[in-house]
Amino acid sequence: MINIIFGTALITATLSGYVNTLGHTAPTLIAGGLAIVFGVRKMIKKAQRRKREQRFGPSY
Repeated sequence: MINIIFGTALITATLSGYVNTLGHTAPTLIAGGLAIVFGVRKMIKKAQRRKREQRFGPSY
């Protein structure tokens, strides 16, 4: 969840003109996008794990 918040904040700050990496906005936008992607991926994996545990019981 924190990755999604961080990525959104980074993209918003970049588009507002507050943040840039090495004088360019593209790397900062890419970093923000990747943070969001990894955050969403992690949430999907957690949901799949919960669903599997409901079906088969917890894995140890």
